[in-house]
Amino acid sequence: MKVIAADARDEMVAALIEEHRRLDERLRTLETQRFLTSAEQVEVVQLKKQKLRAKDRIALLEVARRASAPAPRPTASA
Repeated sequence: MKVIAADARDEMVAALIEEHRRLDERLRTLETQRFLTSAEQVEVVQLKKQKLRAKDRIALLEVARRASAPAPRPTASA
């Protein structure tokens, strides 16, 4: 996996979260319609796939963040 600076990773996560929110908003708008054209039905499928890809990328970046975080130092016991 490619090493990314923490600030850049945080910016990527924020952008992906915003993209996921935007896709979800459009999907909800379409799903409130009583009937969808065939083009809108295709758009719904595409939106769901894009949302899933964004969610997967967010999860990968979060795993990378946790993996690169320093391990907690043990505390001295009395």
